[in-house]
Amino acid sequence: MVVVAVSSRAIADPARDRVVVATTDEAFRGELADALGPSDFSLVVVDEPIPTLADVTRISRGLADREHATAAVWLVASPNGSTLVTYDRGVDRVLVRTIAFAPPLSPAQGAEAARMARTMLRALRVTPDINLPPPHPDEARAIRASAAAFAIAPHRGPALIGVVLGVGVHVHPPGAGAAAAGSAMVIWRPDELGVAIAGDYAPSSSFATSTFTGAAHDDSVALLARWPVALASFRLVALAGPALHITGLRGQASDGEMPAITHVDPAVRGQVIGAYALDRTVDVGVAVAGDYVADRQRYSFDASEVLAIPRFQVLAELVLTLAVR
Repeated sequence: MVVVAVSSRAIADPARDRVVVATTDEAFRGELADALGPSDFSLVVVDEPIPTLADVTRISRGLADREHATAAVWLVASPNGSTLVTYDRGVDRVLVRTIAFAPPLSPAQGAEAARMARTMLRALRVTPDINLPPPHPDEARAIRASAAAFAIAPHRGPALIGVVLGVGVHVHPPGAGAAAAGSAMVIWRPDELGVAIAGDYAPSSSFATSTFTGAAHDDSVALLARWPVALASFRLVALAGPALHITGLRGQASDGEMPAITHVDPAVRGQVIGAYALDRTVDVGVAVAGDYVADRQRYSFDASEVLAIPRFQVLAELVLTLAVR
């Protein structure tokens, strides 16, 4: 036997959202009507055999279709309390919760169970605000579509641009065994296979021979392919590509001042960075770069060599990586 407890106006009005309620507990039915009323829901009360949990989805689907409803709510008595079951036809699935009290419910218990049912219906319709009544089915479909799009393409995806700042030691620079150095690098796609443009700068190193006193510097720029590998909170980055070394020499010979000399030499660079992620946008670590210069520069005065720039040069640094997301 099916008992329909809804006004003829509610049945005739297609704009109302209909919910089938399968329970005889009057306190629960009344409180559920109040909880769902602000969204212009109508309740259809039916007297149906209680299904098993294995069959509740199938039976709720048939019940909702038969009554032209968008949802169904069951209140099932059990020895230790009650089981509340909500079903949404739009997503074709159920939520099940146990409550600590058994029918017949008091008004306070009915109100608590009704609020729980309202929350469960909202959860089924994929909406985060549990303090409002469930949305209309058309609104629920739009919410679900937005949620699916968000799951496929999260708002915060891989970074597009990154910046690396470094400070360290230039090993075997012109005219010295080691010198302080700094670097900057701009990265395209720091979280994936990408490209980086790097610049290294070291202050001039002073030196003196029996025939010459002066200063020399060796700066460089490089275009590098970059491949990061994430290992939990650690990241290992390999870089390789062509570079240009800009070397300069200025000073004074024993018999007079010598004009400044600048030379540009091609080179090949390989670099490895090991870093620890402080968060999703900041890494700190160490970097070691090795450059092989194609043409070794030698400078002589009066048949005496005053400066030789090594072919192989090493830069060791502490680095800070910032990603822009």
